[in-house]
Amino acid sequence: MLARVNGEPVYGDEFREELQRIEVKSTDGLPVPDTLKIQARALLNDWVQRKLLLQVVKTSHLMIGIDEIESAYLRVRNGWRPKGFEETALERELSVSDIKSELRNQLLIQMYFRDVVFSRIAIRDEDIATYLEKSPDMLSFPDRVRARQIVVKTEEEAKNIARELKKGMPFTEAAMKYSLGPEARNGGDLGFFASGEMPRIFDEICFDLPLGALSPVVASDYGFHLFMVVERQKAAERPAEEVREEVEAILRQGAEELAQEKALKELWEKATLELPTEKELNEFL
Repeated sequence: MLARVNGEPVYGDEFREELQRIEVKSTDGLPVPDTLKIQARALLNDWVQRKLLLQVVKTSHLMIGIDEIESAYLRVRNGWRPKGFEETALERELSVSDIKSELRNQLLIQMYFRDVVFSRIAIRDEDIATYLEKSPDMLSFPDRVRARQIVVKTEEEAKNIARELKKGMPFTEAAMKYSLGPEARNGGDLGFFASGEMPRIFDEICFDLPLGALSPVVASDYGFHLFMVVERQKAAERPAEEVREEVEAILRQGAEELAQEKALKELWEKATLELPTEKELNEFL
């Protein structure tokens, strides 16, 4: 036994197995001693916190259905490249039941925070008003432009594309055909952006570029660009009602983070813990 959390044991063999799965290796394949010590203490703290959470979940009588666990398992599995999921599970010596058990625990902890801790949070009208007083910029839109871009690796490629555009090829078609940017599938559409929200070169070109005109070839750290501004929006006021949901979401996120920190701190403070000293943990390793 390595530790106790409110009387519940943390067994050394299980802990060592998990540590071996996550430990950082040096270039010759051996553990890095100092890193291993740091990882061991961090892993032990994670295990203690997890046990504390699962203990309080148990007393809260929260339940997760089999269907929810199966859905979570399929989402995890489908998020991997083909065979990647099986290879990783095999490498970490995890069975399907191990993975589903871990997902069940994750879902229970998420439910505890959502239904027990966060349910006590209320965002009041005066909280929103105070936030807007301190952040008046949220009540207005700055000047914005909507632009499209084509980005390629070489200047020669960009110049060749520019010649095709000048001959009549639609910008959206050229972007989908040639551009390396993630927005290429949308015809190079970058959406609306204000000054300072994109790399500096975007501001320098797009805010002075006439509507519908093709920019010269522009170099950046990302490659060689061609821009076209397709729409402009002048600065405008936004009514408070319009930004209410946005402000409420910001305040709620901050309140939830604080509530989670407070709940975890209280669990640690109330717990009866028997943990190894640094010397004992190092000897265990």
